[in-house]
Amino acid sequence: MISRISVEFEALNGDKILLPKNFAYLLQSFVYELGREGDLHGKVYNSDSKSYHLFVYSPLIGNHKFYDEKHEFKSPVRLYFSSPVEDFCMAVAEKVLKRSEYKIGNQLIKIKSIMPVKEPEFKEEMYFKALSPVTVHKTLENEGKKKTVYLNPDEEEFSLYLIENIKRKYSALYEKNREVSIEPFKIEKNDFKVLLYEKDKERPFVIKGWTGIYKIKGDIEMIKFAYRSGIGSRNSQGFGFIETEEQK
Repeated sequence: MISRISVEFEALNGDKILLPKNFAYLLQSFVYELGREGDLHGKVYNSDSKSYHLFVYSPLIGNHKFYDEKHEFKSPVRLYFSSPVEDFCMAVAEKVLKRSEYKIGNQLIKIKSIMPVKEPEFKEEMYFKALSPVTVHKTLENEGKKKTVYLNPDEEEFSLYLIENIKRKYSALYEKNREVSIEPFKIEKNDFKVLLYEKDKERPFVIKGWTGIYKIKGDIEMIKFAYRSGIGSRNSQGFGFIETEEQK
């Protein structure tokens, strides 16, 4: 099974890809466009009245700098896409290769290559680095109004929500349960990230999360699943993408 692919692309004109300061929604739109032929958005899995798309993608990776309220990426740029759904990554890759030109916002790009990524050797206890923020939240209601409260790694609920979330996603795909624990291992102050998600320019909203190192322990199948699906919530918006991290 190929659970992760690397998509490399470049600017269609010139060698620079310029994106606005808050481009999280533009990146999500690009990923959904990549997966449109593979019915990425249409694949929904349900568990305990919650729905999951069961895929996650990385931030843009490459030569990058930020100035004048914009991001500049020098070609080539790489993005990783991952899913625990059988053969889904390959289906997406095969369809994407039939069309090489895309857009991120107003930036025209050209796909250079799509390659499968070899999975690590999974063990019953592993450490993972979050390449994109891991977000954990709960919804509170006060006087009929709902409020989203983001948890931080110092709170006991943070790990409990991570475990509950990954178990629900696993159950949504496989209709069975396995044991796993997920806990922050090394989280520093600068790992706290705040992203402005501008789906609607008039009503942007904030998403908070934490990068850093996380320890996942338990059933190997669950650890594989966490690697493939991402951890925390909002994975299909690019949050909770993890990569293995060796501890000395």
